[in-house]
Formats: sequence, structure tokens, C-alpha cells
Amino acid sequence: NYVKERFAENIDEKDLAKSYGMSFSHFSRSVKKVTGMTFKNYLNRTRISKAEQLLFLKNCSVSEVAVACGYNSVSYFIKLYRLFTGTTPYKALGSKSVK
Repeated sequence: NYVKERFAENIDEKDLAKSYGMSFSHFSRSVKKVTGMTFKNYLNRTRISKAEQLLFLKNCSVSEVAVACGYNSVSYFIKLYRLFTGTTPYKALGSKSVK
């Protein structure tokens, strides 16, 4: 729930583990056990999922979506978007105009 509510923030896994009173390694293993993926992968999947929603539901530019989803670098966002979805955010927009 923490990630789903704060995905756009700069989330440090070590600080998060400490806030839950867990060691970093125990926290990492627990996240992987529950989600089936690493914390970073889960965070990125959550962000990209939200990015897909923003791209299709709102009239936002790719750079606006990247920032809204917690990415400071648009090129990194595009790289991850392609990795997780198989296409670029520009192509995903299809016939929508890109700002």
C-alpha cells in the first residue's frame, strides 16, 4: 500500500525497511516473497502502470507523466516504459497528439 500511495515520491528502500523496523535484507526478502519481484521492480511496475493510466486518461505530455510518476529523467522513463510494456509512451499514445 505504501508504494501504491507514494509511488511518485523518491522512495528509498533502506529507509522504508528501517521505518518498518526491519533489516534491509529481511525487508527485501519479504517484498520478494509477497510480490514475486524485487522492491525496485515492484516500484517501477507500479509507476509504469500509473503512467499508462495517465497517458490514456489525461491529456498529458510524456514528460509530464514521467514527472508525475516519480521519474526525474524522461529518457529513463521511456526506457523503463518500453521494457515493461514493449512499446514507447509515444507509440502508446497512438493517434493522440503529443505535447
